[in-house]
Amino acid sequence: MIIFANHGPRIFGIEKYKAALEKVVKRKEIDAKYEHNLVEIRPQENIALFERPNGAPVLVANLKSYLKGQPLTHKYDGYTSCPLVTGYGTVILAEFDYDGNPVETFPLDQSKERWSMWILNSKILPLLYWKGMLKGRA
Repeated sequence: MIIFANHGPRIFGIEKYKAALEKVVKRKEIDAKYEHNLVEIRPQENIALFERPNGAPVLVANLKSYLKGQPLTHKYDGYTSCPLVTGYGTVILAEFDYDGNPVETFPLDQSKERWSMWILNSKILPLLYWKGMLKGRA
């Protein structure tokens, strides 16, 4: 049995990718639980403990800063790329902007599970990150 627990109220916030992931959940008979935070892992017992969240992280961080007289620096904005591994050899590459609109890089439907996106995520992106971005080359 596979249990998927997510902090958010649904499997994914962008409708296009949410619909594709819901099909994976159904096909693989995954027990999806929403609005849960991971609090502890007990590897010897194969147990992960979760709790229900009690506050929005950005709001909490900004309130703490405000009470300390510090600038409110926490915010969420900008492009996001989220490789969603749906199985060995398959990835849905979700790319979207801060308004939740898909902003896809490739000229194909990225809401479909693809081997090519798995290769990108498992082989190409790590190489770009470690050999390019961290060294100031990308």
